[in-house]
Amino acid sequence: MAVETIRDLEQTQYGVVLAPRFQTPGLTVQVTQAVLVKQDPSRIALFVSNVGPADVFLIPQGQPPPQRGVLCAANGGTVAADWREDGELVSSEWQAFAVGSPSPVLIVETILQKQLEGTPT
Repeated sequence: MAVETIRDLEQTQYGVVLAPRFQTPGLTVQVTQAVLVKQDPSRIALFVSNVGPADVFLIPQGQPPPQRGVLCAANGGTVAADWREDGELVSSEWQAFAVGSPSPVLIVETILQKQLEGTPT
């Protein structure tokens, strides 16, 4: 198979097709803790960028807030998780809360894309 695109390269290197998934535009983390991304075993990477004015804490499933939260700083702070470094934690449910005032975030997930039967890779 000739490698002509990033998708071809991923297919060759990993044997699967990967795809980005963007969360709903305008997603804002509130001051009360709530689910940011649901558990998804097909998610292999997670990127969160805090584009708002307030710090945001991200909490992986099973951790009490905020003692075990991950800081995503205001005005451009980012948190990234990848299966090669973080294992199954990436696919867990993540909750979040903002400190002081709501804060908008950008979320990009990388998921394993299921190949439709009969379609070329």
